[in-house]
Amino acid sequence: MRRISAREAHELMGQGYVYLDVRSAVEFALGRPRGAINVPLGGGDFVEDVRDLLGDDARMIVGCATGVRSVVAAQQLLAAGFTDVLEQRAGMDGVRDVFGRLKERGWRDEGLPIEE
Repeated sequence: MRRISAREAHELMGQGYVYLDVRSAVEFALGRPRGAINVPLGGGDFVEDVRDLLGDDARMIVGCATGVRSVVAAQQLLAAGFTDVLEQRAGMDGVRDVFGRLKERGWRDEGLPIEE
């Protein structure tokens, strides 16, 4: 699985990749990458919901809040036969160390376009 930064994700969206946000509907409603679609991980049949919405040949970037759920979601999609799945490793909120210090900026901290 290829893991990419928020900036790389933004650039690839301009090249036709879909941003698949796997956070809860509530998290998604509070702010998301501009143009993102939401299929929460853990709700219903996640893989089939993505397949119904995007089709088998979708080019997608999977993201969440901090890069934990997106790894799980991307692994499930790849195991189900999707072939062009990238994972945005720092999500919306970034990755922090055990002391709460920011290790990698996420979408929000990079100042990338957000819609609410």
